[in-house]
Order: sequence, then C-alpha cells, then structure tokens
Amino acid sequence: MKQRIIKVAKWLVGISFGIFLLVSILIYCYQDKICNFVLQEAGKTLEKPVFYSKVDLTFWQTFPNLSVNVYDAKIQDAYSHTRSNKTLLAAERISITLNPLDLWRENYHVQVIEISKGQLNIRTHADGDVNYLIFKPKESTEKSKYNFKISSFHVSQMQINYLDKAANQFYWTQFNDMEFSGDFDQDKFELLAEGDLDIRKIQSGQVSLIKNKPVSMALKMEVNNVEGSVTLPESNIAISKLPFIAKGKYTSDSLLIQVKSNQLKLSDLANQLADQGAEKELNLYKGSGDVDFDLKLFGSNQKNQNLNISCDFAIRNGFLTEPTKKIRVKNIGLNGKYFANGNPNQDKLNLTKLKFNTSAGPFQGNLLIEDFVNPKLSGKAKGAIDLSAANAILKLEEVEKMDGKIKLNSIFNVEIRKNVIVHRCDGDVSLKNVWLKLKGDQRTFENINGNIALKKNDVKVKEATLKVNDSDLKLNGSFENVFEYLAQKGTLKVNAEICSNHINIEDLGTTTKNEKIQSAAKAYSLPNDILGNIQLSTKSIHFNKHVFENVSGRVNVSQRKLSFPNLTLRNANADIVGSLQIEETAPERMEIHANLRSQNIHFGPLFREWNNFEQDVITENQISGRVETEVDFFAPFNLVGGIELKDIDAKVHMKIFDGHLKNVSSFEDIVESLRTNTGKLLIGKKNIDAFQSKLNDIHFQTLENNLIIRNGQIEIPNMHVESSAMNMDVSGKHTFENQIDYHFKFYFRDLLGEDKDAAFGKIIDDATGLKIFLRMYGDLDDPSIEWDKSSRKQQMQEDWVEEKKTVKSMLKTEFGAFKNDTSVQAYKPKEKPKEVIKVNFNAPEKKTNIQSDASSVPKSNGSGKMKSTLNHWKQQQNQANVTVTVKKG
Repeated sequence: MKQRIIKVAKWLVGISFGIFLLVSILIYCYQDKICNFVLQEAGKTLEKPVFYSKVDLTFWQTFPNLSVNVYDAKIQDAYSHTRSNKTLLAAERISITLNPLDLWRENYHVQVIEISKGQLNIRTHADGDVNYLIFKPKESTEKSKYNFKISSFHVSQMQINYLDKAANQFYWTQFNDMEFSGDFDQDKFELLAEGDLDIRKIQSGQVSLIKNKPVSMALKMEVNNVEGSVTLPESNIAISKLPFIAKGKYTSDSLLIQVKSNQLKLSDLANQLADQGAEKELNLYKGSGDVDFDLKLFGSNQKNQNLNISCDFAIRNGFLTEPTKKIRVKNIGLNGKYFANGNPNQDKLNLTKLKFNTSAGPFQGNLLIEDFVNPKLSGKAKGAIDLSAANAILKLEEVEKMDGKIKLNSIFNVEIRKNVIVHRCDGDVSLKNVWLKLKGDQRTFENINGNIALKKNDVKVKEATLKVNDSDLKLNGSFENVFEYLAQKGTLKVNAEICSNHINIEDLGTTTKNEKIQSAAKAYSLPNDILGNIQLSTKSIHFNKHVFENVSGRVNVSQRKLSFPNLTLRNANADIVGSLQIEETAPERMEIHANLRSQNIHFGPLFREWNNFEQDVITENQISGRVETEVDFFAPFNLVGGIELKDIDAKVHMKIFDGHLKNVSSFEDIVESLRTNTGKLLIGKKNIDAFQSKLNDIHFQTLENNLIIRNGQIEIPNMHVESSAMNMDVSGKHTFENQIDYHFKFYFRDLLGEDKDAAFGKIIDDATGLKIFLRMYGDLDDPSIEWDKSSRKQQMQEDWVEEKKTVKSMLKTEFGAFKNDTSVQAYKPKEKPKEVIKVNFNAPEKKTNIQSDASSVPKSNGSGKMKSTLNHWKQQQNQANVTVTVKKG
C-alpha cells in the first residue's frame, strides 16, 4: 500500500512538473505573439500612441490567470487644436488580466485592468479645448473579429486631477485603492465604485473649498450607454470619517452632484479638524451644536459652459470645551454661503452672524468677499478674542503656539486691484500678553502689549512692547500704506522709534545661523518694500559674541539698505561715532560702508573683545595703550561666513599714546637671531642680554601712522618708533592668514647699550653711525629673520640722492652754480648742538699741593686731542680751585 502511494505521488509530481514545464514552454514561445495581439487590439481604439519601456507576460504570479504587463506607459495630451507636450496619462505599470482558457477559445474576456503608481491629468484649456480626446469615434474604429469584454478596473496609488482653466476650477485627488466593476460591454449596467481616496484640494478661483481630506466610499451607480447617463442615488460616504450623503446625475447635457451633511455634530467636526493623533481618545472635544453643510455642483456640461458651485453652511447653538486646557467657547453661531459660476470676478463668500463667547469676552462680526480676481472685502468686527481658544479650535497650520487676548472694534471696506483702495478702515486694536510662535520660525514673540489705531491705509502704534527670544523692543510710531504692503502691492512707509535694553541680532531672523549654514537655499534678509526713518536707542546689541553698548542714532531704511548717518555706540570700553551703511546686494550677502572715529580705544579691552583678532602672538595681556583713530572702511559680509577678509578695503589713521608691549614672542626671535658667534663678537653677550631685557618690556610715548587694508593684507607705511628699547624705522605687510613681511632699520650703537649721559654731558645723536637693516618674514608663529639687503641698498640710493642735492645746494650758495635751476635750493647748514666752556676764576681757594712736574699731565690714551685737552683742563681746575663746566649749547 505504501509503495502504491509513493508510486502515485511520483506520477502526480511528474505529471504536475510536466504540465508546469509544458505551460512554461508555451508561454515562452507565444508570449510575444500574445502581447503584440493585446497591444494591437487596444491601439485600434486610440488616437494617440502609447509609449512604454517594455512589455512582458506573467502566468505563475497571477495563476490561474494570465497577465500582460506594460511598463512605464505614457500617453500625451490629446487636444483637438491646442499644442501641448504635457502628459495625459503616465503609469509605472498597466496590467491586463485574462483567463488563458478564454484566450484559447477566442473569448477575450478581460477580467481586470490594473493601473498603478502614476497620474491622470484631465485638462480643459481656457478656450474650452480638452486633452482627453484619445479614443477614436465608433464609426471610424477598425472592426475586429475579436470581441473584448472588460469586467473591472483597479486603480492604486494614482493621482487623478481635473484642471479646468475655462471654469477656473481645479480638483486634485489621490486614488489610494479604488476598484470599478461592472458589465462594461452592456448598454445598461450597474457600476460599483469602492475604495479609498484623498481629496488633496478642490479649488474654485482663488478659494480652496476642501484640502487634504480622506474619503471612503462604496457607491452603486446606474450607467445607461444608450442615453449617455450616469445616475448616483443617495449614498453614504465618509469625508474625514464624518458622515455625508452624496447623490448626483450626469447626462449628455447636464451635471448635478450634491454632498450634504448627515446629522453632523459640531464636536465631531472639531475633533476631526484637531487630529490629535495617538492621544485622540483622551483628547476629544466635548460640546454640543449642529453643523449644516450643503455643497452642489451643477450646470451644463456642454463645451464652453461653466459649472456652478454653491455651498451653504451654518453652525447652530454651538458649545465646545477644548480637552487639554479646558478652554470653553460658548454661543457659537455662523451662517455662510459661497457661490461660483466659473467667472472668478463673480465669486462671492458671505459670512454673516459670526459670533462666540470666550474668557476674553463676547465677539461678533461679519465678512463679505466679492470678486476673487480683484477682491473686495467689507465687514465689521467688535469684541474680544482669546487667541489660545482660537488656535485650539481652528488649528491653524502655520501656527505652532498662540496665546493672549485681542480686543478690537473696527469697520472696513477694502478693494485690492493693482493697488489697494481703502474706502474705509477705522477702529482700534488692543493687544494684551500676546504670545506667538510660527512653524519653521526660530523666533518666539512674547509679551506683546500695545494699542493700534487704524485710519484708512495708515496704522499708528503707541507704547507697543514685545520680546523676540532674548531681545526686547519698545515701539512707537506710524506706518503708512499698510494694506498695500500686506497685499504685496506697495511699499510700507515707516516713521518710528525703537527702544531696547538688549537686542540679539540672531533673534531677528527666521532661521538661526546653524540653519543658514545647513541650508543651501538663500533668501534676502533686508526688505525691498519698506521705506522710512527709525530712531534707534538700545543699551546693548549682541552679534557673533560681540557686544555693542549704548547704540543710538537714526536709521534710514530703503530698498534692502540700512543707513546710519549719525551713529554712536560703545564697544570694548571705547566710545565710537560715525556713519554706517549696510546694503544687501544678493541674498544673505551685505556690503558694509563705514566711517568711524574714536578717541579712547584701549588695546587690552579691544583685544579681549575681538578674541585677540584670531592670533596668539600678541594677546590682551601683552599689549596696552590708548588709541585715537579714524577708519574709512568697506567690506562685503556674509550672514553665514562673516566678513570676507580678502575684499576689505580700508584706510586707518591711528595715533597711539603710552603704548606698552610685554613678552612678545616675535621679539624673542629677533634676539635669538643675534646670538650667533659673530653677533656676540660684535655686540657682546651682556649687551644682547640687556637688549633682550628691554624688548621684553617696551614702552613708547607716541606713535602715529596711516594703515591701508586691501587685498587681504594690512600695509604699514614706514614709521619712526621711539621706544624704551631703541629707536627704529618700521614698515611692512601683514596678511589675514598671519603671513608677515616686516622691515626694521636702527643704529648699531643702540644694540651696545652705552650710557647716553657721558662724563661731560648728554650724548646727542647726530644721525650718523652704522645702520642695521633687518627683515622678518614668513608665518607669524615661526618667522624667518635675515639681513635686509634690499632695504640697505634702497637706503644707500636715497642717501646718495640726498647727498647730491646737498652738494648742488652748496655749490649754488658758495659759487653761484645752478643759478637757473629752480629745483636746487640754497644751502642751509643744519644747526647742531655746540659745546660751551665756562671758566670760573672766582671759585673759593682750596689748599692743594700743586705739582708742576710734566708727569702730572695725563698721557694720551688715544681718545683724541679734544678729550685730552678737556681732561688736562679738568685737572688744572682741581689744582687752581677753578670750576670748568662743559655743556651742550
């Protein structure tokens, strides 16, 4: 028995495998023929060709049915006379499923056509031309000996849009999973439509009627191909899980679709609008009241005939309690009507009897909007609004959080065309403890208080205060042309005063600096539609870790430009005055022009405030002194990267008083360059040590120069520096990458450290002697020091030129040469200090032993005739009680 079962099983497996192999071979052999046959038969009914990337045949995946799959199918627009290269239909895959036995018997029954992952765009041009004329007329269709029958269509992940420019009506939908079934080859049949879709947006003119609402349906429609009609009896549908009733009828000349509420409760509507997500069961709105909604789409479906949209809605006896904060809104009432006939100039939205009560008090008003092309808005509002309650119920998409109270009493009549025409706008608005944060905006507006007066197109603000993150502002002033500015039709004119204790510049932008760095997109920061003057006064402004105190001045605002003609501020304990202009020439790129002056800049606080200017050779603890300066400055500035150093163009005049440098490492390098065998031989080790001690603590009384900043470097013209260490001439260049090229000139005698007060008076420098030229170049942290041959050569050339001038002047003065050469000046000898010898013969007598021996006269030591004579006179003075004084005169 067991053997028989095994034998039968083997036979069954073998037969099954044989059938599987046979079917696979047949499919492989005939798949091209079957695919071409299906595509050819489908193409006979189409005016437009179908483009696709590939086609294949599957059987085992759809067993027991056979499926022809067309991939990346596309059909272009099929207007009758309008040229277009847009797509009517695009699908990632279109599958046509048939029974293989029906195919064998030539009974071509298509069980299902499945279209997935694509879009269908049905368009009507402004002149009424339509793009869906892809099917050939029946009388011109090629006759086929084959009769096709289709049972159902299945649509998944398809965007189906109807865009009617003639009627100015637009419908965007997403069919997630929809199935349409029926006997499509019959004259009369029942069409079943079942599944889920999302209404992305339904728009009439400029008005969005529905946005982002899920719809579930199970409809049974009656189709009459003889009369060309489709009838939808009253059926239940769910929009955002709320109950509605839909019905309608389509004929060859008319259309009527109606969707109305079915015992809809206000609390249910509020809960669906709130969409609390996972905590929905715990955070349900409680309340009462009824909602009426009746939407009709009707009219002729003939060419160039627009459809009408009428929507009536109302809230009756409404009461709601917000679940989290227990905010109560009472006595809610509203009557409204929207009508559109395809002509947006005649669209109308009328809200009447709008009323409610919150903790802030009662509110009532009305609003009429006409002509959505050139809107006309009229209405009135009176009462108080609790912003927290309004945001909790309305769930505004742009608002993350809103709180506080607004009281208003206004009446308005405004028309928006090319310009905003304010027929009337009068009223007052009072803000109390308003708190606002928008989504995608890093700013938080807190403690907004103040009064606003409305008068036609102008607004006056009185004693308005607010905080923006850590910044506080107090505002008074007037704003003209407000409504045109808000409608982006005109320029806002400002005349205001802003006072503050603290402003952080980063608080004022919608994004942080890090967000700007991470974002590739750039946007303008300064407005191009605001003009006016603002008087600014703030105790401190923070920007990029820098603090500017007591900032005051007038700000002239123009197109993406801020001008401060008379600016005063304090930075690093220095008082600064001048003018400043900031202009945004490209998104987030500024150009700064400044002319600033200060009389009391101190190096220590300055280096501390600006982080030692991003170097560590001379720090805040190594430099001191006072600076008087005037700066004429230009630089481009990027909100992300800061000042573009290579493009700075500036002229700086500075005068330094009581300067002090201590323990500068670069001076150590200069000393080390002298500690060679040759240096020790010429200068002496003690003199080098003494020179090092002087360089470790340098004082200079006054230093004045004009610096030039351009091409990414600071150019230092030649200047004479008199310091406690030595006197020298200095010039050079210093780049912002701390690459240096300095040139030094000083006298060799200053290295020897000799006493400048000799036995017979003070030694005066007569500008003669050996001059030393040094060059320090390379990286500031590790510079190279060498003899500056080029500067030495240049000095010799300059001395030679000067000597030639002197000789010519002497010849002209003494001998009359070069009389006709006006460039040669008369010789004037330089006045030099002279020695004056005074002998006092009336000095008191002093008993001394006078020796007349010649040996008492000191021998010459090679110091010179003048010095020997002076020494001899000094000895005689001591012997004869005669006082000899030698002075420089």
